[in-house]
Amino acid sequence: MIETKTHFYNILMACLLMFAVFSPVSIAGTNTAWILLLAVWISGTVLKKELKIIHTPLNAPLIIFACIMIISVVLSENIKSSLSGIKSLGLAAIFFLTASSIQGKKQVRALITVLIIFTTISCIYGVFQHFSRTDFLGHKDFLIWPPYRSSGFFNLPLTFAEHVGMVLFVVIALLLAESSPSGFILL
Repeated sequence: MIETKTHFYNILMACLLMFAVFSPVSIAGTNTAWILLLAVWISGTVLKKELKIIHTPLNAPLIIFACIMIISVVLSENIKSSLSGIKSLGLAAIFFLTASSIQGKKQVRALITVLIIFTTISCIYGVFQHFSRTDFLGHKDFLIWPPYRSSGFFNLPLTFAEHVGMVLFVVIALLLAESSPSGFILL
């Protein structure tokens, strides 16, 4: 049983690493990773016959957000078009899946490190796009007219900027939280 539990958590960690790798590179890859993570988590929950929902300080705000989203859909003038926006509630599932799948600080560190490495690669490609006006993926629409906007590996510059902004705040938080000067340099 313990060996099965270890394999289960190794598979969850592999899905989380896949999510961290694909986040800065591909929306389709990111969606595939979190859907796989959800499937593994659900199958593990069914096999173990226990529902593990971790309690975090964000539970209440996310539940309030979900309720507000549902109420806004129900009270909207055009429910059909409002229903498409409710898909964003699936993003909250990523938070809960990650929180319930992490087993320790070592895994958190590994996920953050992988995320930062692949976001850095994406940023280097974005800087290359900006200065060379070249995009090997064919997203040239934003590189033709000023202001020249890079889209990284994404289709739109906005998606690229959102991702880089989120990871930038993670890096800033890590830098502010690091207490030793040698750890600051290694980060």
